[in-house]
Amino acid sequence: MRSLALTIIVLATLALTAQAFGATDENVKFVITEVAPTVVEPGYRGPLNVTVQNVGFGEGYRINAEIQTSASVPVNVLGETKKYLDFYGQPCSDPVICNVLNAGDTAVFSYDISVDDDAATGGYIIPLTITWKYGGLEKSTTLNFGIEVAGAPDLIISGLSTTPSVVYPDTEFTMPVTVENTGNDEAKSAELILTLPEGLTGKSTAQLGTIAKDGTATATFNLKAEEGISLGHHTLPAELRYRDPGGREYRKDVSLDLFIQDRGDVKLAIAGINTT
Repeated sequence: MRSLALTIIVLATLALTAQAFGATDENVKFVITEVAPTVVEPGYRGPLNVTVQNVGFGEGYRINAEIQTSASVPVNVLGETKKYLDFYGQPCSDPVICNVLNAGDTAVFSYDISVDDDAATGGYIIPLTITWKYGGLEKSTTLNFGIEVAGAPDLIISGLSTTPSVVYPDTEFTMPVTVENTGNDEAKSAELILTLPEGLTGKSTAQLGTIAKDGTATATFNLKAEEGISLGHHTLPAELRYRDPGGREYRKDVSLDLFIQDRGDVKLAIAGINTT
């Protein structure tokens, strides 16, 4: 699923880039040859490097590249959105000391970016406007590149109860366990697997299916505390297994708490019967 989404992004980017090419002349023509990273997670903070190549047959100078931000895209540029191609990191005033981009040359523009913590997963198109001079004239074009926001599910145990609420030896009981997805993508094929201690019997695996982001599901176990089970607190080792939409598998060790109560001494009082 994720590879399909990324393929769609690439195709859309190529189509948009081809449109941008039509706005340039053949003397200086730019293409985006590489973007790193292409996949980020919600909450990402770090560099974004965009590699640009001059595929024309002339040289461009006084080159800058500006990322066009949008409220509809959860990717933000920290600091300057416009970066310049020269020796000193400032807009150049003298072409002699500027880094010109000859035909076939490449340049890397680096930005610091952040991704919204609550960003929806999926692919986003980001415009990059490149401005340069050639033959004394200023020219510009807008290219596009894609970034995929790929989340990850994170399942936790958020609740547990028993029916009846007090469990004694030699008792059948139901144990509903609430599983919550606190990650930023859905969890698929989720299941909870218990390791039952001696004296506790029943089905130890519950299938939970798909759990949406911020969603919950309940795993219900029908168990029996045997007569000889140890009294007191029991820690039940368990494992959560699930996949993300891209097929990556996750396994997480968790534990559940169960208390076996002593019934106490049961005393029978026999009333005396008087006859006359």
